[in-house]
Amino acid sequence: MLPCPSKALWGLECPGCGLQRAVWALWEGRILDSLMLYPALIPMLVTVSILAGVVLLRWRGLSRILLSLYILDSVLIYGNFLLKWLV
Repeated sequence: MLPCPSKALWGLECPGCGLQRAVWALWEGRILDSLMLYPALIPMLVTVSILAGVVLLRWRGLSRILLSLYILDSVLIYGNFLLKWLV
């Protein structure tokens, strides 16, 4: 695994800390472990899949869904980040 530059330099976790471990856990089929490590991973994968469909397959009318997913991803990423700082 690649070390987090923020954690290495300043000793502080960044909003992306845990993402690599969560991807690896998901790859191994440990879905609950993946969600515990980085709760935003699965919604991010759904967002990227729909975005790929919009760009590559020219799906139309999904802008509201994408906006909702962007907001959900942002809330999960920064909510998880703040929880790490508070706990």
